[in-house]
Amino acid sequence: MTSRRFGSFVSALLILLIFWGIDQTNAQSIVSRYGKDSISCVTNLALYREFYRQKNYKDALPHWRYVFNNCPRATENILINGANMYNSFIQAEKDSAIKRRLVDTLFMIYDTRIKYFGNEGRHLASKANDLLNADSTRSFEAYGMLKRTVDLQKDNTEESTLINYYRAAIASFKSGKITNDEMAELFNQAESIIDDHINNTAGQAEIQKWTQLKKMADKSILPLLKCSDYATIFAPRLKAKPDDPVLLKRVSEVLFRNGCTDDSLYLFSLERLNAMGPDPNTAFLIAREYLKRKNIPQAVTCLTDVAGKVKDDVSKAKCHYYLGVIYADSKDYTNARANALKAIQLKSGYGEPYMLIADCYAQSALDCGGDNVTIRAAFWCAVDKLNQAKKTDPKLESTVNKLITQYSRNFPTKQMLLNGKLKIGSKYLVGCWINETTIVRSNLEKTK
Repeated sequence: MTSRRFGSFVSALLILLIFWGIDQTNAQSIVSRYGKDSISCVTNLALYREFYRQKNYKDALPHWRYVFNNCPRATENILINGANMYNSFIQAEKDSAIKRRLVDTLFMIYDTRIKYFGNEGRHLASKANDLLNADSTRSFEAYGMLKRTVDLQKDNTEESTLINYYRAAIASFKSGKITNDEMAELFNQAESIIDDHINNTAGQAEIQKWTQLKKMADKSILPLLKCSDYATIFAPRLKAKPDDPVLLKRVSEVLFRNGCTDDSLYLFSLERLNAMGPDPNTAFLIAREYLKRKNIPQAVTCLTDVAGKVKDDVSKAKCHYYLGVIYADSKDYTNARANALKAIQLKSGYGEPYMLIADCYAQSALDCGGDNVTIRAAFWCAVDKLNQAKKTDPKLESTVNKLITQYSRNFPTKQMLLNGKLKIGSKYLVGCWINETTIVRSNLEKTK
């Protein structure tokens, strides 16, 4: 059937439908949908649909334009198909000026669809998505549409909408068009929606999907903000749920990852976590914060308390190792070594404490001698401990070998040993607080 004959058939059918027993009210309804010239509307509707079905958008366009301009309410498919056609034209167009005009027409299609068929939130989301794909320089316009969408849809907002919301907001923030406060507000709003989906979704796959979106926001939005912005985001949540372990852990991780450990929320969240369930790793982070604040007794007390509460030797060993680190940071090398040795006793295959002792020896070398040989002797003992570390835990070998190479450069030269009347390979007692016997070596000697 040719398009002309097809159009005549449809026109005749419409006439029968219109004039076969309709009253005035129904006639007004038909006019509102099909326009004053309903026959032309239906004819052009049928013709554009046929070309559209064939993906012949060029020939479909004149007929589509007629129905769009004269009877857009005839069927919502006019606007759905129109958006598809114009997205195709936009994708194929190379001229930026023409492309912009095509995008403007696409906007008219979406606005018309909202006007006559409602569902503003959903269609604004589609409009913004098409804009982001067509012209990334107009991200701020898309951001405005998506903000309106999220305000309308609230907890019914779809995953794809939030992804685009983040995308548009990040671009707008980087171009200086939205502020830190607006980004913080967006983060809170979006996360509330995500949490609602996680808490009210039964399927594991759906929960995983929304959980991944939450992680994406943490990685893409939070690093853009200032430390003070995190207080705006998390302080009200912590006030509402001060004993929520998931929230406390997340706050501490976010602040740590983004270099905001000086914020009081960081120490607060760690201390609450540790009070709920003593843990060596958490205790060490707390102790390190006290150390930064020059409160060494409190740092030591924190780790000592946890060491007394944990039941297994592995956790106790970690506590003593961390105590050693705290003491070493405060240059109390004697207590640092004592705790490192205690950790070694409690946990087999524990190489890190040997590395800690080696570092203490190296750090105190200058304080443990008065001439070219004695100020370097501590490095012999340091390398001895490093060799014990990689023997105890072979996984440390690569790291340890680099340190051995570094430390061995500080060994005395052969001339220094000759001047000091020391023989390579002989035993030597390193004094000071170290008080260990080692083997004399020169800086040209292989130490691995």
